[in-house]
Amino acid sequence: MTKQEESYGLYTNTKTIGFKLNWEKLLNEKCLSYKGHKLIQSQTPDYKEVDVKPIIDRHKTAITRYNFSKPIQGILEYTLLDDTMSFFDYGCGLGDDLRGLSSMGYTCTGWDPVHKQDGKKSISDVVNVGFVLNVIENPEERVEVLYEAYNLTKKLLVVTTLLTNDMTASNPTPFKDGYLTNRNTAVFRGYS
Repeated sequence: MTKQEESYGLYTNTKTIGFKLNWEKLLNEKCLSYKGHKLIQSQTPDYKEVDVKPIIDRHKTAITRYNFSKPIQGILEYTLLDDTMSFFDYGCGLGDDLRGLSSMGYTCTGWDPVHKQDGKKSISDVVNVGFVLNVIENPEERVEVLYEAYNLTKKLLVVTTLLTNDMTASNPTPFKDGYLTNRNTAVFRGYS
């Protein structure tokens, strides 16, 4: 099946296929669907079946950090992580928090659908989902991500979102339950 998917060019742009909705949109654009374990082609896209909305450039929200992110600062400040515990960063972005924690002797891993696709989603004592949920445009996918992160957690799940009233983007455009920025990124409702 992978060879068949490759022949249709489904892996050409791997930055957007890490999430179910983007994968379904790509299949729809190429007039493809599955029948069992076989990829089949139709004559025209079925726009009724797949919600065709702009693909948000989620990967642009990852930033270079020279200090730990706020969630990691809190974890360290309140000694919620010690050197006997494993740590997993779900949606680790560019991996700066991981490098910092690793340099301090912590056992840590991470995964990101764009920047660290080769990372393994691993069951860990502490799992961080820092500023991930608020860049996902589909509420159902947010729930899927949260459940997946919860199922990877042995002791502590840390979930952090940016509240929409804390946005610094200029001229945000309302979109679904959040805002699009002029960089084609988005911030969706944070929950305190």
